[in-house]
Amino acid sequence: MTAQQNEDFSGGKISNKKNFSTNLFRLDDLPSYPAAAAYNKIIENEAPKPINHLFYDLSNRDNFSLLVLTDNHWGSISSHFMASIAAQMIAKYVPGIYLGYNGDNRNNAINTEQCVSSALDNALSPVIELKLWYEVFMDSIVQNKTMFINSGNHDNGKRTQSFGTDILATFFAGTPYFEKYSRFSTLLTVRLKAENRKGYEDVKIYIDHGNSLKGGDGTKLDKGVKLAKSYGARVAIFGHVHQDLTADYRIKNVVDPETGKSNNEDLSVIVLPATMGQETYALEERYETAPSDLKLIRIGTKQNEYLNGSTQRERRSLNKTSIYCDCTQIPNKLWAFGMEEATRLRDKYEEIKKSVNPKNNKAIKDVLNNYFK
Repeated sequence: MTAQQNEDFSGGKISNKKNFSTNLFRLDDLPSYPAAAAYNKIIENEAPKPINHLFYDLSNRDNFSLLVLTDNHWGSISSHFMASIAAQMIAKYVPGIYLGYNGDNRNNAINTEQCVSSALDNALSPVIELKLWYEVFMDSIVQNKTMFINSGNHDNGKRTQSFGTDILATFFAGTPYFEKYSRFSTLLTVRLKAENRKGYEDVKIYIDHGNSLKGGDGTKLDKGVKLAKSYGARVAIFGHVHQDLTADYRIKNVVDPETGKSNNEDLSVIVLPATMGQETYALEERYETAPSDLKLIRIGTKQNEYLNGSTQRERRSLNKTSIYCDCTQIPNKLWAFGMEEATRLRDKYEEIKKSVNPKNNKAIKDVLNNYFK
């Protein structure tokens, strides 16, 4: 290619001062463009990373509650949409309750190869579903109280083929949520106050949407035990199968491989129900009606029960602190309390805005901070 051809191919002579000055920093600035920055974060997240590790310091308290929303399937006519909104209001306004999202919050199954039996199963398009999600995650208190976000098979499985990449990854890449997002699973470490020499205990919680409907209840729970033990977790939480299963196990961990010393610990495995009813395909196949009660998972520290009745030698190898995990239905009083607190905060917010100094941002922040605890 001659010099003249090269200049023609590149759109003109490089000595053109007008173009040179106008375009001088276009390439330099490109990585900072929001779309480019989000794209690069997606690429970085695609590196082989089977699990996302997240740490939260709650050492000022000896327990906390986790409200995990899984399999809400927003967009489906069978989704208990208002129930999931009310649950998020509880976590938003009640101190000590935190949110987690464990996949399939969006149905994302309309006009795709893997669509369910009837297109009528979806009342919303995937685009509208994302817009609803946008409204949830732009809430400043929800941002602060969300601990983790996992994708599910409706987010990055075969149902996404018509749309390309994991829609949640694309959605979160340009937001503060991206560090909390995982395409596969999350290992959550929460530091809680404890009566031991350190004054705290790091509680590991493994959260995974789930990847198989096969096998009986015991098979599903056993798989949860294996995954939890492989990551040293004391609590394991799953969804996907639209069932309500909870089991507690007593496991023996080797403390010192050389001496063979071991200790006994408790492990809780939880499979959460979906926040939705029967869809057309389930009715056609005559599947049993799946449970849909939302759960509240309370996790805290206590004295190790295995210390009682043990010998002095055994006590040397036992941890002084144990973990408890209670998974119960959300108490009725919290449903009403969440709505009352929402009204109270809104009234207080409007009162401050109408005060003598309507730009009193500090007063507004002080009110909001009450709900970040």
